[in-house]
Amino acid sequence: MTTFEFFFDLVYVFALTQVTACMAHQLGWAPAAAAPWAVAALAGAVTVLAAVAAAETWRYAALPPPATLKTA
Repeated sequence: MTTFEFFFDLVYVFALTQVTACMAHQLGWAPAAAAPWAVAALAGAVTVLAAVAAAETWRYAALPPPATLKTA
């Protein structure tokens, strides 16, 4: 796991706790109806970020290794 992935995992968990705290604080149908949409948006963002991270990993893995410098 890279630092990038770990950071966005933490952001996702923090956002999810904020959504559940909002639901617990404001009881009613409006927060209960808005929460699944917020969680779906978070899941979509995490999916896109994971795809970008995978594409970057693949791109850098496809590059040839750098030439080493020889010093005298």
